[in-house]
Amino acid sequence: MEYPVFNRSFQVDYYEKNKDLWHVTSHLKDHVHDILVTLDISSPEMVIRDANVKFIRYPLEGCLKMVDRMKEIVGANLFTNFREKLTSNFAGAAGCYNVMNLISVAAPALVFFYFPNLICQGKMKPEEWWGMVHTKFAGNCVAH
Repeated sequence: MEYPVFNRSFQVDYYEKNKDLWHVTSHLKDHVHDILVTLDISSPEMVIRDANVKFIRYPLEGCLKMVDRMKEIVGANLFTNFREKLTSNFAGAAGCYNVMNLISVAAPALVFFYFPNLICQGKMKPEEWWGMVHTKFAGNCVAH
């Protein structure tokens, strides 16, 4: 029988604070890291209104530099400039791929839950969603 040498877990939770704002948490745990990212994202605009990271367990003091960098993604729009803001702030040797991954797995998934859920509630027509998919999300996977 095989046993893992290393494992890590991710948990993402979505909370509807009110009809115009979602609170998203994205949590990573492994034997080296315990990192919690929190985002407040407006709906239906899908703009990041607040962003924070808490390092509970981390390998290097430099990791803590990411705390201030989180504010750099406030104002990012998931439809337009999210990927650019994320990459410019968290990619590369001076960034943190763990924080970048926590944000990138949590934030875009809200879009692909929020709008289809509006269809289920009768607040959006399926053809409106597919119109968005073909314009705002051209080239993106919509199977979240």
